[in-house]
Amino acid sequence: MRYRGIMTMFASEVSAFGPVPAAGGRVVAQDATPKAGDEGYTATGDPLVGTEIPYLDEEGDEIAVVTIVEVTDPSEEFSEFFTQEEDARYFAVEVAVESTGDELDVEPFDVGLQTEDGFFISSTFVSQPEGDELPELESTEVEEGDDVSGVLFYAMPEDAELARILWQPEIGHLLVLADLREA
Repeated sequence: MRYRGIMTMFASEVSAFGPVPAAGGRVVAQDATPKAGDEGYTATGDPLVGTEIPYLDEEGDEIAVVTIVEVTDPSEEFSEFFTQEEDARYFAVEVAVESTGDELDVEPFDVGLQTEDGFFISSTFVSQPEGDELPELESTEVEEGDDVSGVLFYAMPEDAELARILWQPEIGHLLVLADLREA
């Protein structure tokens, strides 16, 4: 019971004085948060497929712009040598990243799908038909002013409901790249 009282007191302090600044004393994430219902965003403020998402550092400076270009659900084009997982549905997600700040490391396994029930699905390998390959997004360093794009593949349970595409470019930083519930 004491815990609940402390949390209630803390919540009232936050609501009375606004957000509590991080260790650096600045609150910058809110400055870049879109307003719900803005063009390219859902009613709750999550971006839609095709929206350019700024990636900001702790000082609020833009590091990169990331866009989910296209989502193919289901993705059914496979090489004859590829064996699909049983009871799985495959997705292809085209991602574009432009470095607008310093050099940026892009790792495919940092981009994942979140299901409606909260599970996080990492990308997987898919063997594409010969001559029909889409360029896969690979681990790379992107120099300032350069960009990289490619496709990531995901295998999910057939009955899974997709919610969002998320990117965790570094520990402690998570970006919603696209809300798939309104797609």
